[in-house]
Amino acid sequence: MSASAWKWFNPVLILIFLGVTAAILILYPNEILYDQYAIRHIFSFEHFPKIVNGLGLNLFVGIYNRIIAPDFATIDSHMRIVTMLFFSVPSLLLGRLWLGDTRYFTVFILTFFGSRFPMLWLCVEQIAGGALLWFMYCYFSGRKIWITQFCLFFYGIVKPEMIFGAVLLLGWIVWNEKDRKKRIEMLAWFGGFHGVLHLTGVATYGLDYFVSSGQRAYDAVIQHYSDLFFKHQVGEGVPVPFDQAGDWRDKMFPEAHSVLTFLWHYPSHYMDFVALSFARGIKRVLVLMHLFCLLFPIRWSVLRFYGIGLSRQEKMVCVSLLGLLPIVLLAFPHIRYLTRFYPAALAAVILFWKISLEHQDLRVRRVGVVLVTPVILLGSMVTLILYFQDILHLGTHQGLYWFPD
Repeated sequence: MSASAWKWFNPVLILIFLGVTAAILILYPNEILYDQYAIRHIFSFEHFPKIVNGLGLNLFVGIYNRIIAPDFATIDSHMRIVTMLFFSVPSLLLGRLWLGDTRYFTVFILTFFGSRFPMLWLCVEQIAGGALLWFMYCYFSGRKIWITQFCLFFYGIVKPEMIFGAVLLLGWIVWNEKDRKKRIEMLAWFGGFHGVLHLTGVATYGLDYFVSSGQRAYDAVIQHYSDLFFKHQVGEGVPVPFDQAGDWRDKMFPEAHSVLTFLWHYPSHYMDFVALSFARGIKRVLVLMHLFCLLFPIRWSVLRFYGIGLSRQEKMVCVSLLGLLPIVLLAFPHIRYLTRFYPAALAAVILFWKISLEHQDLRVRRVGVVLVTPVILLGSMVTLILYFQDILHLGTHQGLYWFPD
């Protein structure tokens, strides 16, 4: 292949996958269920979203619907395509920025689309992932501070618990910034965006803006508690997880009415819950990453024995993963919750491969060739097969949408 033809290989490959994914979303619309009802929100100051409703999600969807005004018959396809692009474009930009070389970027493209996250049914996870990825891309490409901080701010408001991860990332980039003026500017923009947003909410609702109408966090704990412990029950007539979570709450925790009272009256039950939640999260990561999990001990070995420290990209991915902590404490990490982290983690994995193959130390290059290369290429092949397997199931119940646990 000539140099000029090779130059266009990645863009053509991206357009093909984006086109196929968009066609699937258009030709096979789905019934609106669960959190997907949020896509019908239309922005207005009279119905300004509260914190508990997911500010970022409702603002993103509401403003789009206010401007475009699609009808309810096509709104699902509209929003799925918009969020697919909002998620996929920064993923591809970040992969190109970190990897550079066409060969490594090609592996990233194939594995990214093979993961099926671009066709994920629940738009909220794609919006969360897109916000995080736009932040990472803007930060590493040296965009203006206010743009970078706006992306980080938006990531922190998509869902209530995500502010924890956004604050961690803010702390990390401020800590690593040597220029005192820039550190102050980062904090000022991040705080300023929050100030404007929350003052608008307070002006609309008063202090009720900060108050939940229900016990969302406690309900989440009980629902996921019932699912984690259901398989460990030996008696008959055990309430069904999620659907009958209220029965679990009434029978097992009658004195608890919130997360705090649950912790106070039933601390041992909560510790059991966190332990199983953490274990379920590890299991979900293993299911998601497939063969790529083999790279974790290899990366540790290279760090330990050859002294190749973590790159800035790898460090940011590790810090962002700490944003899973509220999920572990209040629910458990579903695979769909990992949407926001997968592209950056994948790019970091392939970046480690690139560094290994191009390292000056012959021993490190051997690790890259003998151990890392087969895992990367086989893992990419597995995910790509799963992608086309979904396409072959289109028109069946299995192929209507990808909605993993």
